[in-house]
Amino acid sequence: MTAHERYLAGYRTHAVDIECRDCGHEWEGTQVTEYGMWWLEPHEECPQCGSMELDAADVDEQDIQERKAEARGEDF
Repeated sequence: MTAHERYLAGYRTHAVDIECRDCGHEWEGTQVTEYGMWWLEPHEECPQCGSMELDAADVDEQDIQERKAEARGEDF
C-alpha cells in the first residue's frame, strides 16, 4: 500500500461548526473522513428543519481553547 493509499484510507475526525443554509440553525459536530469520503456526525441533516443544505466550518483555535477551559470547569 502506498503512502497516498494509506492517507486516503485513514480514519480522521475534527470538530466543525455546522449551520443550516435554509433555517439558520447552528450546532457543533464532527467531520469524519475515511477512504476519500467525508460525512458529518451526529447529523447529515438539520435537526430542526430536516434540510440537507449544510455549511460546515472548521472550529478555530480560540473555540478549541474555550471548550477545553469549559471542560475543566473554568470561565473563559
